[in-house]
Amino acid sequence: MKEPSASNRTIELLGSLGSWLVPLAVYAYTLAPRVTAGDAGDFVVAVHRFSLPHAPGYPLYMLLAKIWTIIPLNLGADPFAVKMSMFSMVAVVLACAVFYKLARSLTGSVGAALGATLILAFSRTFWKFAVVTEVYGLHLLLILLVLWGLAKAREGKRSGLMMSSVAFGLGLAHHHSILLLIPAMLLLWPKGKTAVKISPAAIAIGIVLPLVLYVLLPVMAARTPQYSENEFTGRDFIETVTRAEYTQRPDYQNLPESQLVGPVDVFDRATDYLPKQFGWVLLVLSVAGYFFAPAGKRIWGFTIILTAVIWIFGVTFLTRGSPLGMPFNFLRSVDEFLLPVNIFLALGFAWLIGPLTKILTVRRDFEGTEGLNIIPAEYVALTIALLMCIPAMFLGMVNLKYSDMTHHTFMQDQSGNVLRQVPENGVLVVSGDESYMFEYLQEVRGIRDDVELLVYPFQTVIAAGGQSSILPPQNSLAYFIDRELGDRACVFSFSPPAAMLPLLDVPRALRLEGVAQVLVERESGMDEFFHTDDPNVWMSYQLRNINALTLGTINPPSHGNIIIDDFEYETLLRYAQGARVTSGWLSNNGYDQLYVMNLLALAKLIETALTF
Repeated sequence: MKEPSASNRTIELLGSLGSWLVPLAVYAYTLAPRVTAGDAGDFVVAVHRFSLPHAPGYPLYMLLAKIWTIIPLNLGADPFAVKMSMFSMVAVVLACAVFYKLARSLTGSVGAALGATLILAFSRTFWKFAVVTEVYGLHLLLILLVLWGLAKAREGKRSGLMMSSVAFGLGLAHHHSILLLIPAMLLLWPKGKTAVKISPAAIAIGIVLPLVLYVLLPVMAARTPQYSENEFTGRDFIETVTRAEYTQRPDYQNLPESQLVGPVDVFDRATDYLPKQFGWVLLVLSVAGYFFAPAGKRIWGFTIILTAVIWIFGVTFLTRGSPLGMPFNFLRSVDEFLLPVNIFLALGFAWLIGPLTKILTVRRDFEGTEGLNIIPAEYVALTIALLMCIPAMFLGMVNLKYSDMTHHTFMQDQSGNVLRQVPENGVLVVSGDESYMFEYLQEVRGIRDDVELLVYPFQTVIAAGGQSSILPPQNSLAYFIDRELGDRACVFSFSPPAAMLPLLDVPRALRLEGVAQVLVERESGMDEFFHTDDPNVWMSYQLRNINALTLGTINPPSHGNIIIDDFEYETLLRYAQGARVTSGWLSNNGYDQLYVMNLLALAKLIETALTF
């Protein structure tokens, strides 16, 4: 076998290094410095206390992230949050390195592999989930290890089958949607001439052994407030692993039609997802690339496009209400579930440009006349490899404003503002997933740990006279206020308490500061809360971090406009609506018009950001 030349070895080395060093540099520049919207707060708090996050518990992620956060790094003003974001970044950078190896094997071209790797790295949602705290970076890494292992096995390497099997087993201990890879594994498993001798028992052990990680769930449950007083039963274990707890949660029952997501809605979101990742031109080119797979790799082209279709339709029709990844009908976004499709499309792009790089490299004469080459022969292959990276460069420039998370700090800032305005030893009532951010501020940052957090009780069971009755949400909260609040002030992080006032035994009134609202004794009056010098007034305190810079309605010097994601959109829309409602209440009750005008201006600013 002919030894590779020194220049070829250099190109191989540069391609391999560039596949992960370039994404690493860009991701580090756009890394989230705070806890962002969505499930980030849940995972940060869970890793900090090694407790149970939402189903299915993600034992592999929890174990690795806990080990990672022990590393003595002290970066930024919010070091634990930065470390958690960095964990996602490292997982995705490793995924990029593995993808390069896979694409290099399937195309035989450094330029094609490097160009496709950077296309993948800078696709919109792939990039975003590399710079925030989430489980999907590790999920993508495991999927790629399964595929790379199969590629190695088809080249006759036994270690490839074990890598693929173990990675699949670890995937089952992480995100169950990896089950959608089973058809690809069956099609690509070495057979006939490519068969590799390995014991079926070894394969089975490789897949099953990682499932032992689920023994960590009871350990984590013992550190979870939900189970601190109640035993984590076998039924709880099963419902967590299978995500059955979602379909049984009261807050997901009897939802209005506007919040129900059916297969048609999911498929519509999926079709919107694909072009916004790469743009229409690169999307079409990537799909076309499946037909350019080398003759010996056509099974890969067929399998990958089939897997992409299975993934899209699987997310649309199969995973709703199941353990595969989409557990309930109420869904704000499907982007994270479709992330593996980015991998499949990037492979198509690699196959498309693979033949082009080979043709240009073999010709070596850009002008068609010997001796007049623009570029010395030894640098031609390197130059072509760099040319193949130009589409990724333009894609990165387009997607920067969507995936840059450096300015997405206002969700944590606003939660801190709400928490700080709660009176000493008061109660803060939070709604649903909002509790994670407040728990993070209290437990990790040590901010206002005197405040008792109460998650809006969706059901309260009252036993009396041998019978039990179930109270609906507003009545449940009124029951808590009357029985448990005593003389403590109660602050809300959301708007429904107004409808609960008539249900209270003790007359109370709302302190309208915007989204955060405080129940006070009616006898105390309300005038005292709206003086000009009151630091708790909404526009000067609670929402002080929501401005043109943080919302991206102006151009920051280096980062461009901020694009609000689905999770942020929901909260900010509530802020805007709350601002308009509160301004009306202030106006009707004779308060200074300056308050009214400031609130209306703030509502307009938020609404402008939401339309970008």
